[in-house]
Amino acid sequence: MDKADTRICSSLRLQDRFVFQFAGNLGYAQGIDNLLEAIGLIKNDNIHFLFIGDGAKAGDIVSYMKKRTHKNVSLLGFQDRANQNDFLNACDIGIVTLSDGMYGLGVPSKSYNIMASGKPMLFIGDRQSEIALCIEEYSLGWVVEPDNPEMLARMIEHIYSNRTCLSAMQNNAKTVADTVFAKERILEKYYKLLS
Repeated sequence: MDKADTRICSSLRLQDRFVFQFAGNLGYAQGIDNLLEAIGLIKNDNIHFLFIGDGAKAGDIVSYMKKRTHKNVSLLGFQDRANQNDFLNACDIGIVTLSDGMYGLGVPSKSYNIMASGKPMLFIGDRQSEIALCIEEYSLGWVVEPDNPEMLARMIEHIYSNRTCLSAMQNNAKTVADTVFAKERILEKYYKLLS
């Protein structure tokens, strides 16, 4: 689905904005404070940040939005999985974050949904994590260390400046989702492992 055709982009009037989206649990493990601090450094009116989900840090996003005169952030609460096609396509870049110290404790499943929607990924987390290694191996996006909002803001601006060169990453994301992480292929690996 084209971003401009999504219900969310239409209702929020984001068709002409370059949208970075975080969709999922807005909890303590996601490094939301670091992301908000980086967003505060972005002055480009063409860049918009869309948060979809709920969790312990949702209130911090609401507070951030109330304090800021620069209106480049939207927060939609929990969205039903039935609307996943719409909300996953309502962006240009999918954001995946893990707080510092979360290395090895989990792999954010939202990464696979972002790949399946054919969106490049901006991962904020440890460079040795599985998601970071996957992004680099298959050229799916960018990796920025956690707790460095200045570096993250520079990366966001870099991505925007090079937005016309995203088609290869979009193709890579969809191809990797449909092949490397295809359900049948993963089930076959489990079958071989357990046989």
